[in-house]
Amino acid sequence: MAIVFVEGKAGAGKTTYCFDKIKENMAKGVKSVLVVPEQVSLSFEKMAVEKLGFLGQTADVLSFNRLFHRLYNDDREYVSKVGKTILMNRAIASCSSKLTVYKNCAKIRDFSGQMLKMITELKRHSVSKEELLKACENIEQANVKAKINDICIIYEKYNKLVEERGADSDENLSLLSNLVEKSEKVRETEFFIDSFSAFTGEELKVISALARCAKKVYLTLKMGEGYIFEGIERTKNKTGEFAPFETVELKENHKHKGDLLHLMENFPLITPKVYEENVENIKIVYSENSVAECENLMMDITKKVRDGGYKFKDIGVLASNMQSYSESLKEGFERYSINGYVGEKKSLLTHPAGNFVLSFLELFIKKFDSVYVMKFLKSGLTPLTFDEICILENYVLDVNIKNMQWFEEFTFKSADYNLEKINKIREKFVELTGGFVEIFKGRNTSKEYVDAIKLFMEKTDLKGSIDKLTYSYTKSGRPEIALEYRQVFNSIVSALNQFELCLGDETFGTEKLHDMLLNAFNETKISTYPPESDMVICGDSDSLRNNQFKILYILGANTGSFPAPVTSAGIIRDNERRILEKNNIILA
Repeated sequence: MAIVFVEGKAGAGKTTYCFDKIKENMAKGVKSVLVVPEQVSLSFEKMAVEKLGFLGQTADVLSFNRLFHRLYNDDREYVSKVGKTILMNRAIASCSSKLTVYKNCAKIRDFSGQMLKMITELKRHSVSKEELLKACENIEQANVKAKINDICIIYEKYNKLVEERGADSDENLSLLSNLVEKSEKVRETEFFIDSFSAFTGEELKVISALARCAKKVYLTLKMGEGYIFEGIERTKNKTGEFAPFETVELKENHKHKGDLLHLMENFPLITPKVYEENVENIKIVYSENSVAECENLMMDITKKVRDGGYKFKDIGVLASNMQSYSESLKEGFERYSINGYVGEKKSLLTHPAGNFVLSFLELFIKKFDSVYVMKFLKSGLTPLTFDEICILENYVLDVNIKNMQWFEEFTFKSADYNLEKINKIREKFVELTGGFVEIFKGRNTSKEYVDAIKLFMEKTDLKGSIDKLTYSYTKSGRPEIALEYRQVFNSIVSALNQFELCLGDETFGTEKLHDMLLNAFNETKISTYPPESDMVICGDSDSLRNNQFKILYILGANTGSFPAPVTSAGIIRDNERRILEKNNIILA
């Protein structure tokens, strides 16, 4: 039972070292588990299958959270991020009269999101409300003390609301260290912990338990010069206390050479070294606008693959703001027949199915105003055909149909319109929505609203429509969009279930339901992964770090936007974190 620190700079071969050791273990029949961050676990699974041949009883790739579920037979109902956001809003609203600093912040957009991040950070670093209050006693600065007191009040109320409704996945790691100590499986297994830039307090507790109980623990550490690596050095000193340790130092860079190696080593530093030689494998793409940049990029990639002997997977594209380049890149890949993937997380709010459900609620809020009726019908997810919608829209605009007139037979006759046909189209719309007028008129519980929305989704066969679109995109060679559509229906149902779970018997109106559902859909993210191995990968620096590119293109490299500027410090700022650190509260 020992820790092996596998040290090296970026690209030194730390991950390769882990896979080589796992391969040796497989030959001996020794069980191995590679533990990686949740966001890269899928890419590591694919890498493991390529390097090891298969995953199974003797080798596995897990995150800390998935390791918890592997060791714990868990049938609890979890409060998702959507549910947590709802409960945080309720917690802040219910205790606002007790707050001082944050007394009037309940209505500020995204304040609940910032506070939720704060509470999540406290939980992941093993900081309880009691420890925070104890530290607060020794703080002299009145403004910091008042802020910490407010956080503690919200922390307590939020925890109580979560406990009443289900389990919090943020607390799983606090249980995992005990599970590790009791598990016989752990004692027979070697663990390889790789690709973490830092560890939370709870993760360090789990590593401590693994070091005491597992057969062996390999921990990779990305070493370098400068302040940014001080945290890694502290991690080594801390974990070195858990068990006897040895160090393996990797010096040769296996992943990158020359300019790419220089970029990997110097990118995070405040005072990077200047690369004196010719830059051959990194190209900054620039033009008068983002569309022209992407056009130049596509032409250059085509030339590299056609004349330079490169494969698509050898090429990476790094952007300062991927959201602003996403559509131009996708369009360019299609026009130039380049196998490319744009890595981005989309909000359910931006998806047609999410907007379809919201536009259904807007019908009742706006009392069937014709503008909102046509918005609903033009979603493309109703049983009405495109021609039927156009015929109906022309008539409605000519006659000026208003509000509840939709539920009466249209009587205005004109030589330009077939009134009988128009009324049949109107009846299709009324059949879809008319039965829901009463429930969305007054105040109801979340269960009543959720049941009504699910009935509406069933009536319009939303799942069937999404399945058809998924099949269509798969058939037309757009697997990344098909993967996105495949997640949408379950994401909507999951968000609705969290509503029912978290809001209980509270009654409210349709307008508040719409606003809460809009926020919930905005919090629900749909992420995809590259559907093939030979693809040009586009993303930010974090998503590209584990890929072995031979050429790197950079988009949007403008002063002040690349590298991306440091964002707001959140609820607790850096100077306040230092004050807490002096009182033994260690955060990120």
